Amino acid sequence: MNIDSAIVARFQLEACFQLTNRAFFLCGEILSGELRRGDFLDLTPTGIPKQIRIVEIEFIRKNKDGEVGEITGLGTYDLNEAEETHLKQIHKFREPLIILGKQ
Repeated sequence: MNIDSAIVARFQLEACFQLTNRAFFLCGEILSGELRRGDFLDLTPTGIPKQIRIVEIEFIRKNKDGEVGEITGLGTYDLNEAEETHLKQIHKFREPLIILGKQ
């Protein structure tokens, strides 16, 4: 299968965090397309060469410079502690990530 035909969405990652007893969340903006639980987020551009399953999709309120808005949170359990720490330490995510349909 051609990877371009498997792409269902593009996602601009902004921040990551872990909630106690919940999934690890990668938060940002859906730039194009539609995604569903069970789709896969390709983390290769972040330095983690793997595709993680999206198990939760949440809307998260953010307040930046007094402006309130919402971003999308994608939850996963597919990362180990070192990978989560790596993502939390990145301050600027330059390249949008691709989301692949259920494989």
